[in-house]
Amino acid sequence: MATVNTTGGRAAAAATTERTSRVGKGVRLTLFYLLLVIIALIFILPYLMSIFAAFKPLSAILSQSPLRPPSPPTWSNFSTLFSQYDFGRYLLNTLLVTVILTTGQVTFSMMGAYAFARMEFPGR
Repeated sequence: MATVNTTGGRAAAAATTERTSRVGKGVRLTLFYLLLVIIALIFILPYLMSIFAAFKPLSAILSQSPLRPPSPPTWSNFSTLFSQYDFGRYLLNTLLVTVILTTGQVTFSMMGAYAFARMEFPGR
């Protein structure tokens, strides 16, 4: 009568399963990072197109692909923005409103944090 050694078969099967699980994990990880790169591109491309458009003349903006970098880059759009449209005043107005609102938000948040830290109330 012949005896069958099952421990060697089990070890080989476990090693094969471990190898395939490592390969599967590598494939899943690669696909995950590929998905992250695609999502990052979706979020970055509009900003990149805006930067490219800022340095192109108007005729190039309307005639070229938005993904094509400007050649040569021009600063004329920025000089027009600050000279004809008084953009500096708008920028200072935005800065003033932002500073006032942020200061108020931090002040009231500090008061609320003090109340949560020092006062006794039900549910604490």
